[in-house]
Amino acid sequence: MSRETLSCLDAKVSVAVNVVSALMTEMDKDESSKVNCVIARFRLQDGVMNDRVIFADTTKMRIEGSAKVDFRERTLDVEAGPKAKQPEFFSLAVPVGLSGTFDEFGLDIDPVVLTGKAVPFLTSPLHVPLRRIFVKGEPADGKEACAKVWGARDGVGSDEGGETTADKGAEPSADDE
Repeated sequence: MSRETLSCLDAKVSVAVNVVSALMTEMDKDESSKVNCVIARFRLQDGVMNDRVIFADTTKMRIEGSAKVDFRERTLDVEAGPKAKQPEFFSLAVPVGLSGTFDEFGLDIDPVVLTGKAVPFLTSPLHVPLRRIFVKGEPADGKEACAKVWGARDGVGSDEGGETTADKGAEPSADDE
């Protein structure tokens, strides 16, 4: 690989890392929260980088996302959705998007989704105590979820219980590394 190719690849990886970092900062602003893992796999083909996996786990929440970065058109379209590990009072955990050109981009929050969170937000003093009693939350250390996603070769998803799991049966490809 030539020096120019490596330099270009370094720049592209840097863009991906910075985007994921910016979204994580917006998703989990609680200073007491600690990052357990951040896993991102991308496929770069013909100047377009698509996600294979975007997953982050902190002590307070789990974040899954998707991304497409077009280096030819110099555009990006990234989405990340947080999910609290424990029921929270007055939580407005909504998916956040980042889109636009490399020179001019912004954060997007779907107003319809935000509006749909209004009722659970306002009624949280009623339902959160019950959910904390009867619904088992996710472990704060994220060890199991991080290991599952790390071991997966393609994507993450949710099983019937809502637990994050690696897709089963994904075959590794040479460009995953």
